[in-house]
Amino acid sequence: MKNSNKVVIIMQKKYSTLRETTSQNTGHGDTEVDYSVSNNGLSYRTVQSSKNIFDRIPGRFCNIHTEQLAIFLTVAITLLGDSSLYVLLPTYVFDLGIPVAAVGVILSLNRFVRIITNYYAKYLYSYFGRRRLFIYSVILSAITTLFYGLPVGVVILGFSRLIWGGCWSAMRLVSFESIAENSNDNNRGTLTGLFHSIARIGSLLAIFLGGILSNYLGYRNTYYIFAFMTFIIGVPLSFYGMSIKRSSGNMQISEQTDERATEQTQEQMTEQTPVQTTEQTTVRETGVSVGNNENTYNHVKSKVNISLKLTYFMTFLNSWVGNGLLVSTIGYILLLIFGKEVTLFNITIGVSIAASFLVSVRWFYDIFLSVIFGKLADRFGYFKIIIMNCILQIISLLIIAYTQSFILIFLAAIVGFGGVTALTSTLDASAIGYQSLNKDKNILGHFTTWQDLGAAFGSMAGYSLVIAVGYSRAYMITALMIVLAIAFAIINRKRNSE
Repeated sequence: MKNSNKVVIIMQKKYSTLRETTSQNTGHGDTEVDYSVSNNGLSYRTVQSSKNIFDRIPGRFCNIHTEQLAIFLTVAITLLGDSSLYVLLPTYVFDLGIPVAAVGVILSLNRFVRIITNYYAKYLYSYFGRRRLFIYSVILSAITTLFYGLPVGVVILGFSRLIWGGCWSAMRLVSFESIAENSNDNNRGTLTGLFHSIARIGSLLAIFLGGILSNYLGYRNTYYIFAFMTFIIGVPLSFYGMSIKRSSGNMQISEQTDERATEQTQEQMTEQTPVQTTEQTTVRETGVSVGNNENTYNHVKSKVNISLKLTYFMTFLNSWVGNGLLVSTIGYILLLIFGKEVTLFNITIGVSIAASFLVSVRWFYDIFLSVIFGKLADRFGYFKIIIMNCILQIISLLIIAYTQSFILIFLAAIVGFGGVTALTSTLDASAIGYQSLNKDKNILGHFTTWQDLGAAFGSMAGYSLVIAVGYSRAYMITALMIVLAIAFAIINRKRNSE
């Protein structure tokens, strides 16, 4: 057979047989399947495995097109400038002649501008097309990284951060779109987790290399090198990544006129007992969608069982906790309770070291656990993973709020960050699933905007809330908001099941 991963569909009618072939990425290897459609529903059975024309990256948790991997790696490379700036700019603020008060503003500009650029990225996507938008964004990322090192002053540096925020909105939209177009219900969470894992590796590499290069070569030379790396590595990768073959509705159909093959396939089907029959036209085991959009949409809703609006609200809360409140205040809480040092098992530990370790755990989870959580969501369904990790977050927040034990607070923060990572992968996959069915880029635009709002206001408003009402009440209020989200999710699931 010429096409890879062939699926043979045989429409058995009273006097005639229609044969078609479709090429489909199932996400679990390449499988050839026979389908028989009758009045009773859809019967199917696996015939054999076949090789995919795409190169594959072997792994236990996912099979991914190399073009798709190139997109993820490109995004990671573009983070060299942004992620390192959070460490290097405060360190070299006096050498650069930048007002200390301007550092926080410069570092946060990219997050706030994304609230606007997330919305307009979809129009740029339609105007330029996916390929040009992604490549242009990578090139602009290299230019903004170069400006981080040039002696351009606060205004130009701030403007570079705004441009970078727009680039990130565009690259994230293209990345999520590529996942939506080249995934199904069986591997969408895995691919989303892999995206977050690779992106976080880029951030970790940026901080590690940034510290070493700046120490030996200086601040400005570090960003000249990062800009060169982004251009010389990121741009070629972006061209390769944009060569990925797109599918329409995750299904491509071509005619097969080999009558002899058709007769052989029919003979094989008569010798085999049908494995399964279903009234629906969606085949979960292969991720192949045969039927109308409404049936497919209902299938995904039954897997997610969380409405789109509730997905927006939950990603806001998750980002509020994981990228804002917990990250920005855990060190402050430890300082209030234990002072600058805490004694544990006759060992004195600095609170700043403990807080830094906890924040690094968040990155560790993103790198090593995002794919695992995404795989679990694909296997057990998004609803179970979301509810379970929301409950873990509630428990963690309440322990931090009302205990004075260093060990309990420490463990609660670790568990809380784990819940944040799991929810990030699962909620992203949920939004991408709705996007792939509705073909409406507003969905991902709204979703990422709510995500960025949670991160921006979680750091600013969350810290202010802790100062105003105390950290115990601030954490309790956040926990109650998550309880409310769980209640809405359960009600929504019951309505979908009726």
